[in-house]
Amino acid sequence: MKIALDISNTQSLHSSTGRYIYLLLQKYLEFYPEQEYVLYRLMGIRNLSFDKKFLPGGTNCCQIRTIPFIGRYANTIRRFWHFDDLFLKDIDIFHGYARNIPLFFRKKKKIFLTIYDIIPLIYPEFFEKRFRAQWFEFSKTIQYAQFDRIIAVSECTQRDLVNVLGVPQEKIKVIPLAVAPEFVEPVDPHELKKILSELGLNEEYILVVGRLEPRKNIPRIIQAYELVRSNKNFLGKLVIVGNSYPLSKPVFDAYFSSPYKNDIMILKYVSSKTLRCLYQGALVLAFVSLYEGFGFPILEAFASGIPVVTSKKSSLPEVGGEAALYVEPQDVISIAEGLKEVVQDETLRKALVQKGKEKLKEFSWKKTAQETFELYLK
Repeated sequence: MKIALDISNTQSLHSSTGRYIYLLLQKYLEFYPEQEYVLYRLMGIRNLSFDKKFLPGGTNCCQIRTIPFIGRYANTIRRFWHFDDLFLKDIDIFHGYARNIPLFFRKKKKIFLTIYDIIPLIYPEFFEKRFRAQWFEFSKTIQYAQFDRIIAVSECTQRDLVNVLGVPQEKIKVIPLAVAPEFVEPVDPHELKKILSELGLNEEYILVVGRLEPRKNIPRIIQAYELVRSNKNFLGKLVIVGNSYPLSKPVFDAYFSSPYKNDIMILKYVSSKTLRCLYQGALVLAFVSLYEGFGFPILEAFASGIPVVTSKKSSLPEVGGEAALYVEPQDVISIAEGLKEVVQDETLRKALVQKGKEKLKEFSWKKTAQETFELYLK
């Protein structure tokens, strides 16, 4: 069986797309090495050295096929020229990601799509005009695409696909994701202390992880931190890790206007090693997003042995289960009360950490890969 995995939206191994395909392919090569694999990409991919970073065994383990188009125009071009049929005529399975959907194959092939979320269709105001237009195009395309099944990463995403796009529920299979293996490994204590010290973190801190975009709700987290600080419930720092976004201005406005801005750190890019250190050294993770299709940071915090304060909305209760403390994301006071409760109660923190370790056992890339591969065979 020859399986094509679409990597057109993969910018780096740090992106959710890159991480998903990379870890899925690793497990496929481990458990199903007898199959043939093709990495299919449209031009426009940057910052990846496929032979050294992406392919677990170098380029000998599978083929790479590159299509000479700018990826953002692919679905428009597909309506006039079925180029997928030309470049993938010998494959049996096409596994796409998000908005990249082949519309026509002369020979019947199975088509699968993995979708994290359709948030741009639910909250378009959170995104740029160009991005909203791409998702509007996708919403029309999916209605006549000939896919066999859609893989949703959460029950929340499944509900959105049914309610917003009208996808038949029987066409959707929910297969949750898992944490990247490196987060489970503890960093050497001396190295951990050294890296945090170099960042100026020699005291307790609350950690926030997520791109500086509107739905991550960071301005309200900053306001909640201010309440906790002003009431002297917590005297440590607030550390925000996330890259800038065209709509990041409210985050920086909240930061510059904060009376505690000297104790707020915004780290735009950190290495994987530094991120692990930031997790493992934190007192608590505040992941109070307005909407998520899955929520990797919750599992990363569980793996790192720290408690989580998160939103009671969207998919986050699915991921956190009983192992997180939930707050109302649009209520600054609710967020502040949740943070206060966790930072002040050591017994609660220990209980949440233990529950997090147990909850983490429900998620594994082995399970994700096996359930996905089994779907190919049905």
